Amino acid sequence: MMNGHLNLLARAVTLALATLRALADRVIDDDSLHGDPVNQRLPLRDGAPFDARDTWRSGCPAEAALGEMATAALRMLMAEGATVHVLPGTCGFDRGCAWVELSDRTDAGELLLALGLTQPEQNADWCGR
Repeated sequence: MMNGHLNLLARAVTLALATLRALADRVIDDDSLHGDPVNQRLPLRDGAPFDARDTWRSGCPAEAALGEMATAALRMLMAEGATVHVLPGTCGFDRGCAWVELSDRTDAGELLLALGLTQPEQNADWCGR
């Protein structure tokens, strides 16, 4: 009987880890997620926009490096557990809107702002030009 319970527990843990990995795999960069049917831009919980460093068309090497760091941070946070809340409307670049609530109920965007990995404005100049 004990083996049956352990097997069930092992399957539940495997499923939970796969779900968390799937959440983390949705991250495109630190302000965008893969969505269905459209990708989603991440505003803050209250709908306010924030800007993240570009990782695929960065303006300078420092922006690219910091963008990769912020993207990795969001993936790591989401892998620990998160809920994606889809919002009505679009948030620019023909993307839907969604905000990410972490397992401790923190807004992922607000945490990225607090860590200095994003800025509270759209289209910020990350290269000091």
